[in-house]
Amino acid sequence: MSQRVLVVLPSREILDFVEFKTCVFYDGIKPQGKLFLALAHPRFAFLLVQQLRVSQNFRSNFPIDFNLCLFLAWPQYLPIDYAWDYRIRCIIEKTAVLDDAMNWLNTLGGGYSALGDYSDSHSESAARIALRQWKIASELGNDPIVVRCYLYMSLSLMQRGYLRTSKYILRCQYYRAQHLPIVDRCLFAMCQGLWSRLKHLYLLRKISRSSS
Repeated sequence: MSQRVLVVLPSREILDFVEFKTCVFYDGIKPQGKLFLALAHPRFAFLLVQQLRVSQNFRSNFPIDFNLCLFLAWPQYLPIDYAWDYRIRCIIEKTAVLDDAMNWLNTLGGGYSALGDYSDSHSESAARIALRQWKIASELGNDPIVVRCYLYMSLSLMQRGYLRTSKYILRCQYYRAQHLPIVDRCLFAMCQGLWSRLKHLYLLRKISRSSS
């Protein structure tokens, strides 16, 4: 007979062991044969089940002549990990500040990028804003936003006539967007739009050279 470890979460804090048969087991199957009851800390129950799951040596030394039923008991004392709380709080606060800065830079960069078609100075300002966004996105570990920042830089170079460099950035970021863990269709649409604009600029350059 193979052993079975059942983890039961009682509906009330104090469990009457006489009425354990009324409890609903997690897999819906009541144990057959001998039953050993134990009141366990949730962390201990988790570690025991994990060891039985991953360690063959531990399973071979585990008794098989009874079923073990663990009742999860709410601990009277909950230790607070202040060091971990401080680290998580710092990460959350930093992420909130960076997200707010990213939203402001998105609005500002869009305005400068729209004016970049008429002024190189505005196009250069848009590139500097995109560079700041790239730094923030890199700190956040947000790869899709990093790709977008490179596309913004590519647009700025395109507006100032650096078509070859812009084409190189577009190709690299399109390849990178294809290999992201989560596919972002907006990135493909942005790449295709910028590529169409790049082809149009190449055509205008070819026409201007042929006419001169």
